[in-house]
Amino acid sequence: MPTFECDECGKKFNSKKKKDEHVETAHGNKQATGGISGLPTRIMNNKKQFITLIFGGMMVFGLMFGATIFYSSIGPERNPGNYTTNPPTGRNIRSVSEVEDIELPNQTIVYSPLSKDEQVATLLRGGPVDMGEGLKPAVLIQYSCMTCKEQIKKIANFTGRFNQGRNWVYLAPYPDMNSSISLTSYGRIQEYEEFDRNDTKKFACGSLGNEPISCIETDIGS
Repeated sequence: MPTFECDECGKKFNSKKKKDEHVETAHGNKQATGGISGLPTRIMNNKKQFITLIFGGMMVFGLMFGATIFYSSIGPERNPGNYTTNPPTGRNIRSVSEVEDIELPNQTIVYSPLSKDEQVATLLRGGPVDMGEGLKPAVLIQYSCMTCKEQIKKIANFTGRFNQGRNWVYLAPYPDMNSSISLTSYGRIQEYEEFDRNDTKKFACGSLGNEPISCIETDIGS
């Protein structure tokens, strides 16, 4: 009669079943595991289950990697090739929801350049009054001459007086444009080489539906 010997303690059995039961009971922690990271030996010996585990792990890794690539692609410059003007006006945006997750400036006088997406988000969501469907229009004045201190001071003074404590008009540097000064609102752009207070007020009021109090005032100061 054949005998079956336990590799761990040398005990002999007259059937493989009894030997396996003994191994499982007496030496389960020592002989029942093995392979990669302690996977049960019975799983390692089952080729189909092992392949399934590997394939499943690859799928999870692939999904995580793909998600990382996707979210990195919608960073600060998600549509750099879709803007038709520089600076952009957001003419290609069909819904405010397309830019609702982009952070807005926390003040109307901005001291560092805004990304194109941030500019468009400001034009569509930066204003104080909801015109419907989440549209809160604002105007953005940008300048490319970083050393034109007197001109920048004039524009900043205009911005403060026009806003009167509300966020209708924003001012920011933007060296990546051909003109010295640009005025943008949703779908509109106007460019200057010298700051013109009257034209700037006219552009702002026309873009904001004459909502700001400054639009009905004849003079908002120099």
